[in-house]
Amino acid sequence: MIKWNEVTWYSRIGALILFLGVIPAVSFYIGEQYQITQEIVLTLNPAFSNPEFVHSAIRASTSTPPSRTQQILRITDIEGTTITVRFARLNDTSEGPATPYKIYVQNISFSKPIVEIPLNGMTTGARTFTLPQNAEPGAYSVIATGIPKNPSNGGVGAGDVAYYQAEEDFTLSPEGVITVTTPPTSY
Repeated sequence: MIKWNEVTWYSRIGALILFLGVIPAVSFYIGEQYQITQEIVLTLNPAFSNPEFVHSAIRASTSTPPSRTQQILRITDIEGTTITVRFARLNDTSEGPATPYKIYVQNISFSKPIVEIPLNGMTTGARTFTLPQNAEPGAYSVIATGIPKNPSNGGVGAGDVAYYQAEEDFTLSPEGVITVTTPPTSY
């Protein structure tokens, strides 16, 4: 007969089975299912396994869709760790026309930009910045973003979206030398 108000030998065995058998087995099963799901996602979309994926989340696309105005963002001058970036015709994002917001300078190995330069609505102009002394050597991107005028993503705020073709890459060597992926140009 079951004794409901007492700790019995069979209630102790039940507790041991539950905590040493059932809970670990269910946890292991859930972990296996998570791993299988993760492998399926990576198979369907290899971009998720790319370390640059986090970096690419703040830019919509690097290809210019047909009928878009050619936008420009170029590094035009380098002196030590001071860089001048010129930009022109910033307008189109994946969310449509956008008000110029910021230029981000980001080591592509990290998710947080190391420099943020306000654009204050300027569609054409130049900005000069200096990399922080603690900037890690590696590959960097300079990305212009805007706030969409008619955002379709909803939420609390629209957030900023990268302009098409408004990105420039450079590398910072351990010695502090900057090398631009595409040579500096003037326009």
